Amino acid sequence: MSTQTTIDNVTLSVPEAYDLVPPAPYDTPGTATFLRTTPGAICHLELAPVSPADALPFDDVTAIVSEIHGHIDDDQGLINADTGTTAAGLPFAYSIVRTNLDHGCMRYGLKLHLKTDRGVVGVRGGFDTEGVSSYRDSLVLSKLQKRPDVWFSDPFDASFPLGSVMNHSELPQYDADFPDHPLTLLRAFVRDIVAEN
Repeated sequence: MSTQTTIDNVTLSVPEAYDLVPPAPYDTPGTATFLRTTPGAICHLELAPVSPADALPFDDVTAIVSEIHGHIDDDQGLINADTGTTAAGLPFAYSIVRTNLDHGCMRYGLKLHLKTDRGVVGVRGGFDTEGVSSYRDSLVLSKLQKRPDVWFSDPFDASFPLGSVMNHSELPQYDADFPDHPLTLLRAFVRDIVAEN
């Protein structure tokens, strides 16, 4: 099941676990805001029109990665970037970047663009840890018989030295063990958006 929302004459389906919330006074007109809270995560999404000139390249993952690498901050790490088409044939592109916040918390930021015949719609999301944020890292490490040769590595360039690069526990293969972790929820959201639109 999903919730239908219309952004600039484009109707999209949003997974039903995300609640539509009233717009804030500072929201750009035409923006739709969704919220989901769980014991392990706070998920905030904004859907809004995007100028075609500002859209992510829908057929060039390398360009998306290069742009992120060129502007990465010391407290950030690239988790993923990809392009493709939705179930209904809409081109999409997205990136996930982790930002280390104060007090050991983390935010997984989503930037996703969908290209429709009526324009581009963007989804900007913040999937934040709630409670102890390092439990995924610690539990994955404790389950491994030995520490991987490389615990920290950028997913697109193992030699990339800047920022706070992705760690082994953030790989998708561990999502099933942490269903309430914000990164797991973010990846599921992307899958649902692609499947339902």
